[in-house]
Amino acid sequence: MCLHTSTDGIAERLNRTIMDKVRSMMSESGMDKKFGVEAAFTTIYLINRSPFTPLEFDLPEEKWTGALPDLKGLRKFGCLVYIHAYQGKLNPRGKKSVFTSYPEGVKGY
Repeated sequence: MCLHTSTDGIAERLNRTIMDKVRSMMSESGMDKKFGVEAAFTTIYLINRSPFTPLEFDLPEEKWTGALPDLKGLRKFGCLVYIHAYQGKLNPRGKKSVFTSYPEGVKGY
């Protein structure tokens, strides 16, 4: 077997794993299929912060950055969240919403 075929097999297996997790998250959350991309991004975010067999169970995020990732802010896909929305002094400052993904470079959701 050539190296190219082996690499393709690894990529195909990872893609299958990602899609299995996306289907599971979508089913559990009850969210519409239009949020499938957000579920995929959330899945990849979580995979990068989970022990990975090819890396001898190290975390991919730790290997890339050299620091352990902060896992305190993990949330369940599709859970209730409140977003900050300033709409005047007497109106509520939080709006009910649904958690869909972890934005890059932003503290919060």
